[in-house]
Amino acid sequence: MPTFWPARVPNQVLTREDYDIVRDERQPLAERTAAFARRADWDAPLDLAASYTSQINTMIAPCDKMGVAESRPGPADGAFPTVMEVQDLTVPAKPGIQLLKRNAAPDSKVTDLFDIDTVRRLPPHRHR
Repeated sequence: MPTFWPARVPNQVLTREDYDIVRDERQPLAERTAAFARRADWDAPLDLAASYTSQINTMIAPCDKMGVAESRPGPADGAFPTVMEVQDLTVPAKPGIQLLKRNAAPDSKVTDLFDIDTVRRLPPHRHR
């Protein structure tokens, strides 16, 4: 199955809350600098104590809690970069809302992916 896994994962991110402090030029420079230096673990929802395999398998369920790094403008005073990468978290889905089917329906159409190099490394029965 073709998937997307970013080659450059933002392991530590500037949170929106700290970004707001950095952008607020009314705050003392020391507080703004401390906020800019703080980073949150982007991959914290994956249970960082678990094995790598467990983490990548766990990522399927809580991916909405991981956030997306977005380019945002820096403050105008020149004390910080003009563009910052900031974690943007979406509002989590309400409990009880089913986001994925419990049982996947069988594919009516089979797609041959054998022309993709990484697919050819899989066992032949996985080339669909």
